[in-house]
Amino acid sequence: MVEKIRLQADELGITQLRKTVLYGHPTHTRRTFSRVVPNFDKEMRDYLTQFDPSVIEGRAGGLKAHTYYLLAPQLKVYIEDTTKLTGWADKNLSHALRITIYTDSDEYLRGIANLLNQLWDGKILDNIVWKKIQKEYKVNKEDCIATWKELL
Repeated sequence: MVEKIRLQADELGITQLRKTVLYGHPTHTRRTFSRVVPNFDKEMRDYLTQFDPSVIEGRAGGLKAHTYYLLAPQLKVYIEDTTKLTGWADKNLSHALRITIYTDSDEYLRGIANLLNQLWDGKILDNIVWKKIQKEYKVNKEDCIATWKELL
């Protein structure tokens, strides 16, 4: 099922659109260890469904690393939300998030970024431990901050 979501995004040309990558951590985890709070996957899905009821979603992977896929074909928005877990599952900072958004729409891109920012206590940039993000995804802290600030 998940491969079909990516394939459909490819066929629609959405993965050829502008790619924006955002990083973060959940504010805390639940006792099930497999869920984080806030549940950004659900929040992003609900946001997109307001404008495109044909949103397709799927999830692949296990506890240590998984990706959640969202495709809004009418909006031409495709999202891959990847979580890597390092350390104890019940510690929020053990979860390193990468949210990859493909779209040419500034409106939906900014809408998603602002939605995510509002879900964090004290806003997203105040909650990121860059050492973890840099270790997991090999990214530059300043570039990541600049991307967030450009969208907020």
